[in-house]
Amino acid sequence: MAAVVDALRVSIIDGARWIPSLTQHRADSSGGEDDDDESGHPNDQHLGSGEVVGIGNKMVIAFKGVIQRTSNDIRSIKESTIHPATLVLILVLEFFSRNRDMVQSILESGYYNSDMVNCLISKLNECAETSFQEKGQGCIFVMNNICYVLQNKGHPELLSPSVESKFVSLADEYIKRYLQESWFPLIPSYLYGDSLKKPHGSSLHKFLERFFSICKIQRTWKVQTELKKKLREEMVTLIVPKYLLLKALQESRSTHFPSWLKGMCRARSVKTVYEAEHMEEVIRNLFER
Repeated sequence: MAAVVDALRVSIIDGARWIPSLTQHRADSSGGEDDDDESGHPNDQHLGSGEVVGIGNKMVIAFKGVIQRTSNDIRSIKESTIHPATLVLILVLEFFSRNRDMVQSILESGYYNSDMVNCLISKLNECAETSFQEKGQGCIFVMNNICYVLQNKGHPELLSPSVESKFVSLADEYIKRYLQESWFPLIPSYLYGDSLKKPHGSSLHKFLERFFSICKIQRTWKVQTELKKKLREEMVTLIVPKYLLLKALQESRSTHFPSWLKGMCRARSVKTVYEAEHMEEVIRNLFER
């Protein structure tokens, strides 16, 4: 890890050094004498857009090369693991923060951010697909890494507003994927659309059985604090109303049974029916150690 990061640092510095040299060359050609800023560093305001793109490409290529060489074979990988590729991006941002005079034009262009984001997300997806078997766990892994970048991005201007917004949008996208993988299969299809009035007798029992089975698996998954809060809210909004609807439909269906059969149904279901508050409490205790 240290070796590839050092190689990346050298490549980025080599690309960044083009900025002052190009600036000086243009200043000499124009006969200008006021090309130093107050700190004594060459001012890069004279760089053309083509030169900025060329230098930025050198940096992005170096970044992609290191990201592609980071291994997905991480010992004891968990959903909370921060991938080496994510750590590389943080190190790059820290380097930019310490050397803003060298890379100011690149930072202002903003385009490099988007390329780096796409490269990182691709690597995280590749790792998630090969490392996790439980449904939803790969999504949690990617979201944890996205949140880690947002929380450790260093200088506020290092991620342009558009790129920071992209990270936030990606987090929202993976929340939806997580819900679709983990929790949507739990909800009977007849709770949607025209088949709403066609419940099956064992549906409530199956719903609760699968609900608690998923909760048991995910209870100890480690999730970034802010992400944890948002996930819980989304889950409560999705699951609790559907559970109450299913419970109401089941109770309505049982009213048409003979009295002796109602007693049997109540005796069988008394241990499996919960109030909304209990279901919500179970959800809000997910992702705790």
